[in-house]
Amino acid sequence: TRAVIENNRPLVARRNSSGLDQQALDQAGVGAQMIIPLSVGDQVVALIIGQQIAVEADPPTPAIISRVQRAALEVLVGISGSEAPAVHVLQSLDELRALLAVDWLEFYINDEVLGLRQRAAVGQGVWHGAPQPSIDVSTLPDFIDLLQGGRILTAVPDQTGNSALDDLAQRLLKPMHSRIGLVLPWFERGQLKGVIMCGSTLPGGVFSQREIDLAQAIIGQAATALENAKLVDDLERSLFQLRDAQERLIQAERLSAVGELAATVAHQINNPLTTIMADAELLLANDAIMGDAHDALDAIWRSSRRAAGVVRRLLALSRPNHPEVPFVPVDVPASISEVYTLVRAHFEREGIRLHVQQPAMELPPVLASAGELEDVWLNLLLNAHDALVGRRNAQITIATRYDAFVGLITVDVTDNGTGIMPDVLPQIFQPFFTTKPQGEGTGLGLYICRQVLERVGGIIRVESSLESGTCFSVQLPVFESETL
Repeated sequence: TRAVIENNRPLVARRNSSGLDQQALDQAGVGAQMIIPLSVGDQVVALIIGQQIAVEADPPTPAIISRVQRAALEVLVGISGSEAPAVHVLQSLDELRALLAVDWLEFYINDEVLGLRQRAAVGQGVWHGAPQPSIDVSTLPDFIDLLQGGRILTAVPDQTGNSALDDLAQRLLKPMHSRIGLVLPWFERGQLKGVIMCGSTLPGGVFSQREIDLAQAIIGQAATALENAKLVDDLERSLFQLRDAQERLIQAERLSAVGELAATVAHQINNPLTTIMADAELLLANDAIMGDAHDALDAIWRSSRRAAGVVRRLLALSRPNHPEVPFVPVDVPASISEVYTLVRAHFEREGIRLHVQQPAMELPPVLASAGELEDVWLNLLLNAHDALVGRRNAQITIATRYDAFVGLITVDVTDNGTGIMPDVLPQIFQPFFTTKPQGEGTGLGLYICRQVLERVGGIIRVESSLESGTCFSVQLPVFESETL
């Protein structure tokens, strides 16, 4: 302001400028500031200071500034008296504020004896970006104590006769850019939750008791509204948790029913499986059966043996208070090869190429229940198969790698299918969730995979891209015999 008065030239400072201008903008928390002198002859008799919160408009042109200066000199006559500005004067200043495209406009008179004195201010200011005005309460140790006691503070500097309170008032008023202030505590259930600070840029005067009572009433209503909003939010959260608990209970009941049904089915198919296995084994012992017939019989025997293993696990897990099926060392590449042999011919008939990439070195085993890892690979391959039906150049890759440093075997099952929708991806491991048509899927395949892997200390992850494919990555900890 001193430079503007001495040079009698307007000054426009905008954010991202340098030097003292930028520092002043940061302290005021605004995006742009303009200081326009009003002069009679060579003497500056008044100043207009405009502040713009966000720099959205172009700076005023010299023609607009000259127009504002001429109009402001007419306003000067009605604002230079000792009384408060008339309504029509404030309306004229608000028109100048709009012309300059600023949010806040202050009118100062340059008195040779008293210096700059603010006579009017119009507009509004909302700080919606950093840096907002702030007060560091750690530097005001008595401030919170006064508020905790429910005291209402009126900040009018140099009028209390108490230097400590005068200093406090000055510290409160400075970041508010105000001449007088009102500080009211906001309590919720007897606890201090916040502070409401009101300020006025006009010099002189104090907040009347009627204004203080009105502010307290508004704060009380606002506190009640906020508390009610919080109660509604808590109620909605409780209802959501209740619905989630109900859904989990329903799923648990469905899983229990499926377990009972599985045990019943297992009993029913156990005898036919035993017959199939025995007959296939007898036929395999016949040396007269050779070639494709022998291979078909061998596939039947191995498939029935695997099915019998599934039945045994179902029966063991369905018995109440039965100990968990014991773990045994499992060769991961061998389990993958077993499943590959089962599905290869079926996949190839449908034009789906199946690639298996196994490391050349022998891998350490992992601990798992017999046959369970085969179930995981089979589920993942069948899901990949369903995503590739009818696609050209369809292929599935099973890649196994071993990281000896962390003791993990990783198996990636990758397809170049349709991919999984992003909104569906978080739900695919939930029980009974399926995107297949009615009657074509149970929604338990991936859920069982995750349950099996968690039981053996492994994890399963998925990455998918629409029309590019999906990769399920399984990590399994290796079995170190010396740790047992």
